[in-house]
Amino acid sequence: IIPTGLGGNAVEIYQSRVWVANGPVISFSAPGSLTLFATSDGGGNFASSDSFLRQGFTQLKSSNGFLYLIADSSVNYISGVQTSGSPPTTTFTNQNADPEVGTPWPGTVLTFGRNIIFANSFGAHVSYGAAVTKISDDLDGVYNSLPNFGGLLPSAAKATIFGKKCWILLLPIIDPITGQP
Repeated sequence: IIPTGLGGNAVEIYQSRVWVANGPVISFSAPGSLTLFATSDGGGNFASSDSFLRQGFTQLKSSNGFLYLIADSSVNYISGVQTSGSPPTTTFTNQNADPEVGTPWPGTVLTFGRNIIFANSFGAHVSYGAAVTKISDDLDGVYNSLPNFGGLLPSAAKATIFGKKCWILLLPIIDPITGQP
């Protein structure tokens, strides 16, 4: 049902709109619509001109009343979405949460409670609201022991194990005891 010519690498529903990421461009539908992206209906798009964005947005996640734009090298969030006027015009605030930490691996980005959690080449990170924090310091030395993770694309999942909510990251490493991948 998406309009012809509109494509992307990530999609999320936020504030009764469809948001689509396609590299550095974010498109959004009119309020309450899955298919109307025209500016005359209150839809639209914008291209990020942030100096810290290397290539583009890799994942979109809605959590805690915000839309998080996870990029290959940064994290932004959108809030305050409003549509008014005739013809309808949509406005919102796009703020940066971290200009240095993002991920090129969309399969590692998940919500975890009210937070966003993801991995990149130097660790696992969680966005506590607008503050991105590395949470994998204890894994330094093991985490990226296999160069470029053997060329495999990491992915993640969530599970409840013995009553504890866990984020699970699948990636190859060198076993510190056996020395084998």
